[in-house]
Amino acid sequence: MQNIPETRHLSLESAPVYLLWDESYFWGVMLWRALRYLDIPFATCRSSEIKQGRLGTDHPEILIVPGGFASAKANSLGESGCREISRFVENKGTYMGFCGGAGLALTNNYWPGLGLCHWKRKPATERLPNCSGHIKVRPASCASKFSQTLNTLVSVPIWWPSQFEHTKSSDIEVLATYQEPDSDFWVADLPLSSTDKELLTSWENLYNINLNPDLLLNEPGMISGYYGQGNFLLSYLHLETPNSPAANLWLFNLLSEMGASGSDPAIVQEEGKPAQCLIPEWDLRNIPQSWHDPKLQEAINILQELIRIGEENFLFCWRKPWLLGWRRGIPGFALNSLLAMLTLVTEISPGQEAHKYWKDYGDEFLSMLKRFQLLYQNYLIQKRVQLASDIRTSSVEPTIELQNIKKQLTGNAQQEEDLYKGISKTLQELIWLQISRID
Repeated sequence: MQNIPETRHLSLESAPVYLLWDESYFWGVMLWRALRYLDIPFATCRSSEIKQGRLGTDHPEILIVPGGFASAKANSLGESGCREISRFVENKGTYMGFCGGAGLALTNNYWPGLGLCHWKRKPATERLPNCSGHIKVRPASCASKFSQTLNTLVSVPIWWPSQFEHTKSSDIEVLATYQEPDSDFWVADLPLSSTDKELLTSWENLYNINLNPDLLLNEPGMISGYYGQGNFLLSYLHLETPNSPAANLWLFNLLSEMGASGSDPAIVQEEGKPAQCLIPEWDLRNIPQSWHDPKLQEAINILQELIRIGEENFLFCWRKPWLLGWRRGIPGFALNSLLAMLTLVTEISPGQEAHKYWKDYGDEFLSMLKRFQLLYQNYLIQKRVQLASDIRTSSVEPTIELQNIKKQLTGNAQQEEDLYKGISKTLQELIWLQISRID
């Protein structure tokens, strides 16, 4: 398993690229990892630093905002932080947002946001709300400076994206549109390649959500535009996905065009095929450890045991070395996210601040995680019983007890406190203390 590459340390004052860390969790870790492998010179920043005006004093060229809940990002930034980002872009800055980071930049009426783009998010009833995997996209002619291939469909991944509610606008350029799904594409918990498309209507009636991928056909997946003297690029395509060569090369080309390239990545060119570059696979079951700590290892063992129980009860499977698949309604991504964050913690050598933080909060973290373990294991066993007695796999829990357990585990996007969020915040802080030392 390849170690994360060493790169020179960059302070906020000298970095041309800022990566906003808060409220990104799994997606922040994945994008941080991608930038390291592509040797992009960058530094992580916090919402609190943006509120203090760091974008205006340090003058980075690009602010990258990873995926996650856009509303949580907006709440973390507050009105003052959102104003600082808008001012940064207006004064010749570049904003690059992926998934939730893209949603943050749209114009929304129901929570504070940036309003860099006058397009809105499409209502859930009109979009494909729960899809994941690789999909073919068609780069537009205006994407020629970013993508080396315009006449060939490119396979890139999306992970449970929203969609743009688009209008015909001369000031918005569509850089890529969705075409047909690729072989690893899922709708909800259904692998599309092995699902009879004629039965999708029956599944839609059972799940009570849209499942037909035709809803994505020719819809925009990546757009760009201007705000004041600056510009934005918003993408529901997760170009930072490990082992997704065409997407990885596109990300590198985007950043290079924006003036943030590092050394050339390893580019693969096969005859008759577009050039590709590779962010290595991310195998959460085989991570080289640099921080050997008994509490961290115990935490990893707890999560791996929960995954094993889920696999044995036909509730989980491994879709990718870094990504679980789960039965609809089960909070599988919470488990996946915690394991990914923990493995990165152990992969990076800790500095003095990380050691101190873990000494102060490690016991509390492990206590929360053990409560999480008991609830989650109970949830999985009861869920298996429910599924054995009821072939439906609706996300609506059939009993008050299951509803309460799930609420304690992962809450919802608007709820401030639950076990998963408490555990995640500790890991996010610990990782930041590690990566801020070595960015």
